[in-house]
Amino acid sequence: MFTFPIRILLILVAAGYGTFQVTTGHRAGFALIAAAGLLAFGYFRYGPIRPAFAALMRGEVDRAERMIATVRFPNLLNSQSRAYFYWIRGLIEAQYEDGLATAMSNLQAALDCGVRTSNDRCLLVATLADLTARANDVHEASRLLDEARGLPHSDGVDAYLDKLEQVIPRDS
Repeated sequence: MFTFPIRILLILVAAGYGTFQVTTGHRAGFALIAAAGLLAFGYFRYGPIRPAFAALMRGEVDRAERMIATVRFPNLLNSQSRAYFYWIRGLIEAQYEDGLATAMSNLQAALDCGVRTSNDRCLLVATLADLTARANDVHEASRLLDEARGLPHSDGVDAYLDKLEQVIPRDS
């Protein structure tokens, strides 16, 4: 859960000191070089997704946007991390007046990648329903809201779903 600059610093320090140890005849340097490799692998495999998601949930949209912008190759992320990457990007894009279509596209990509829990899937589908309603597709928004209601979710999500039901008109 380190930020990008801290990860790079740790990788460089571990690789540099490990190389120094190996060149001076200490075998322990190989462990540091391996640790640097694992940190680099972890960065490309998981990226700053968790810290960015946590920042977004705290309302720190700018910080989350900066963190998510450091992901250069989202296709290298594992499928769950990629799902949360697209979810975060979708929520960030939804903040912009002209970003609604991009936000919906990102949320759909997140659904396609698959999130970790059914509670998260419920929140994701409900958020997509909210954005779809803002795009004036009430029928699809209603369908998505029904889908979200049908997914297993925690009691805390019910309040969000109830709020959406007041905003999204039901099909007759």
